[in-house]
Amino acid sequence: KQSGIPYLYTFHGEFCVSGANKVAIIIPLLLPHTSVDVETSPAARKTMQLQQWSKHWDLPSLSTACTHVEAYMRFADLAFTVQENDSVATSPSGVLPTLDTSEEVVGPGKVDQTIDGEDSARRILAYLKTVKDLDAGLSPEEFGEVQAFSELARSKLVPATIYFTFLDPIMFKKHTQGAYAATLPTPLNRITPWRWRTAVAKSYGNLTASQVIADVEMVYSILDNRLEGRDYFVAGRPTSIDALLYAHLNYHRYAPVGEIDLRPVLGKYKAIAKYLEFIRSNQFKGQPKPPPVFQLTDEEKREAAAVREVKTQSWSEWFYGSGTSKTKRTEKENRFKRRSQIFMGFMASAVAVYGLLSNVVGLEFYDSDDEDEEEEDENDRE
Repeated sequence: KQSGIPYLYTFHGEFCVSGANKVAIIIPLLLPHTSVDVETSPAARKTMQLQQWSKHWDLPSLSTACTHVEAYMRFADLAFTVQENDSVATSPSGVLPTLDTSEEVVGPGKVDQTIDGEDSARRILAYLKTVKDLDAGLSPEEFGEVQAFSELARSKLVPATIYFTFLDPIMFKKHTQGAYAATLPTPLNRITPWRWRTAVAKSYGNLTASQVIADVEMVYSILDNRLEGRDYFVAGRPTSIDALLYAHLNYHRYAPVGEIDLRPVLGKYKAIAKYLEFIRSNQFKGQPKPPPVFQLTDEEKREAAAVREVKTQSWSEWFYGSGTSKTKRTEKENRFKRRSQIFMGFMASAVAVYGLLSNVVGLEFYDSDDEDEEEEDENDRE
């Protein structure tokens, strides 16, 4: 309704979730579908440079936003090189992903961006569509399906990726923190990831593990039925939705942040596995086989569920206290809290000193003999 585009609400038997349940898919009736011609624009013949997070966990990039952009460029057969970065600090723009077209730098926005890179990727993909539109030539029905399923993926798969990468307390501490801060010095490698996590939580902080898992299992089932017997999502060739699906489904399959909840569920869907393997072997050659499915004991599952029920806190909330706790701490817990706060205060002081001695303030030291020589030179000039 907001876009003014008419929608057709239909039920399709192929979108079964389980048993006789059906899922309503919203298909936009775009009349007409206007896009760039299938032939690429002159910009496509120039070699562009994609700045992205480095390969990690046997993935094309640590970031799904970076993989999304790279997949689109590979599917469009564009000329580009990849510059891998271990930190946003090494990116010329301070943002990842970023695309250097030799005429402009695409990606950075006017406001601060979160570490997930989704905003930057959105700008790059909008630009790439003007260079070569992967959805050009689709029929109105095919284009409608691409748009509808893309929205489904953005509303369910993307939040799942972000939740288990940044917000899940177990996965963040076990995998994400070390991966994103591997090149940062101590204590920045502890504090900086928590600041990123707090920024992401502003947009996705209301997510829960149970909600995310239920959503992705529904989407996995829908996509598995859709991809049965297909190499690509529609039209027998890669389109924009294939870049989106590959980035997130492949991440759910490989990344250790999904070892408990995503990989075991996704492993049940054979059509998705075949789809990912086809794209990997044709467009992302050299990527290894996925790791084995990780299984928890019942006791470990209960412990994980208990941890995830705790409200996600930022490091500052944990340090100062949110003031909403109604449970009285024991003396042992209070003693641990005080020691932890002292340690955090020490780390904060170390960061301040690190910045002071680096670039914030320049310190110069003079030898007394040099000062005497300078005074003599001044006297001579006088």
